[in-house]
Amino acid sequence: MEKPALPVTPMGHALKAHAKAAVELAQMKKNLLLLAHLMNWETAKCGGCGLPILRVKYPSGKVVPYDPDATPHFSTCPEAALIRKEQRKCHGR
Repeated sequence: MEKPALPVTPMGHALKAHAKAAVELAQMKKNLLLLAHLMNWETAKCGGCGLPILRVKYPSGKVVPYDPDATPHFSTCPEAALIRKEQRKCHGR
């Protein structure tokens, strides 16, 4: 018995899917910022690059910096490696 061929997605459908994913990602970032407002958060400046960040403190006690667009700041900060190295020294790692 022969398996049916998978349908081919026309380029138009692929572009619509990409646009839909971009809208969903933007909504997820908005939701993350709303959640940050509900949680224990504060605005600050990055100690490495000086850009504005949101510092979100999770119930576990972990503090995570985010860019204003809800991107984790360590993924965009040019000084992230230096900051991590300094944190290791402070924690004796």
